[in-house]
Amino acid sequence: MCCIDLFVLKSLFSFNLHLIRYMQKGAEAVHLANPNVLVIFSGLNYDKDFTFLVNQPVNLTFTGKLVFELHWYGFSDGKAWETGNPNQVCATVVDNFMRKGGFVLDQGWPLFLSEFGVDQRGTNINDNRFLNCFFGVAAELDFDWALWTLAGSYYLREGKIGMDETYGVLSWNWCKTRNSSFMERISVLQSPFQAQVFQT
Repeated sequence: MCCIDLFVLKSLFSFNLHLIRYMQKGAEAVHLANPNVLVIFSGLNYDKDFTFLVNQPVNLTFTGKLVFELHWYGFSDGKAWETGNPNQVCATVVDNFMRKGGFVLDQGWPLFLSEFGVDQRGTNINDNRFLNCFFGVAAELDFDWALWTLAGSYYLREGKIGMDETYGVLSWNWCKTRNSSFMERISVLQSPFQAQVFQT
């Protein structure tokens, strides 16, 4: 058993080194093609994990353009929000978020939460409790974010015509917002809380 575990660890270590090397090469290629754009590094495991960078720093020839992106949803943690004490779940989930990806902020890198969202109908206990925790973390860390999604419905998705997008900010017919109280709450996060100083 120990030999298999050592082999797996060695393979993961080798994979991480190759991953970092190719991410850096890709970043350099993007910069060479257009030095005026940001370069975004995405995490592993559905864009939730940068632990492969903990012991292997990013090394690029350019500065001031690298951004790390993560995704974070209530369902990322299973049904923990629904079944556990929300305060304890929040502490555990935030610790996990910081350990797996949020640590890049502590290293001086900008972090962009490129996807987060909740069921806009307001009836999903898991999402409602997650959202309270998320708002606190987003305000404290003051990272940039993008909400999934604006679309209230789809022409065609999963073989269904006119499928409702319950995470959509807009109603099914795209004529009004689905949840006005959500929009009021999230508007607070739209302005910066603190001045950011990142690596140059």
